[in-house]
Amino acid sequence: MPIYSSKAPTDTEFGASKAQVRYKGKVLLATKWQERWDNSAKGSWAKEFFREVKFNRIYGDFYCNQVLTSHGVFGAHQERLFCKDGGCPCGERLETIGHIFIKM
Repeated sequence: MPIYSSKAPTDTEFGASKAQVRYKGKVLLATKWQERWDNSAKGSWAKEFFREVKFNRIYGDFYCNQVLTSHGVFGAHQERLFCKDGGCPCGERLETIGHIFIKM
């Protein structure tokens, strides 16, 4: 004769672990971030160096950041933010970071 329990069956479906949820979230975040990076009209100079977004940190300094972001004492940036003359001493209309490194 079979023995039956009066208790309800135990649910053994646990779902995703914390690590799985974190990993899936990180993948989703990276995908969305890459889409925004690819579709953005801004950051064209930085995109020359960084074609893919990554979570790794890059260590630099004040000057390295100015070069990578094209923000700083460059004429084009000064003209855009502070309405200063953005011309290059060589006569070029705009003193961009690309002009400084490539043309000079």
